[in-house]
Amino acid sequence: MCSAAHRWSLRTSPTRAVTCRAKTSIGGRSYGAAHLLARNATVVCGNTIGRYAFIGAGAVVTRDIPDFALIVGNPGRLVGWMCQCGIKLDLSRDAQKDEQATCNACGASYVKRDGVVSEAADANATTKN
Repeated sequence: MCSAAHRWSLRTSPTRAVTCRAKTSIGGRSYGAAHLLARNATVVCGNTIGRYAFIGAGAVVTRDIPDFALIVGNPGRLVGWMCQCGIKLDLSRDAQKDEQATCNACGASYVKRDGVVSEAADANATTKN
């Protein structure tokens, strides 16, 4: 869990997902800022959840999760990429394929290079340095 507040919200609303907006480290697990853990998701100790990652209900996370990833299943598998507003992006899972996508809801732009998704502004700044 991200904090005691999240444990409280799960007890009072068992069907609700947990959203954490601050970078947190609990029990050997590291959570990036603003991620979502759905009900009954399990994160094995020592793994890191990336920024804006979405972990599906009942998923078991057994490895580090990259930023903007959508993870489901047991063990947790990458099935797609998510915008920070919660809409699935039109990006393939193929790590070798570099591509770009724009969110249909909020208009944010993303780029995938070498299997890593980042916001287009962040990717451009990294390229220029």
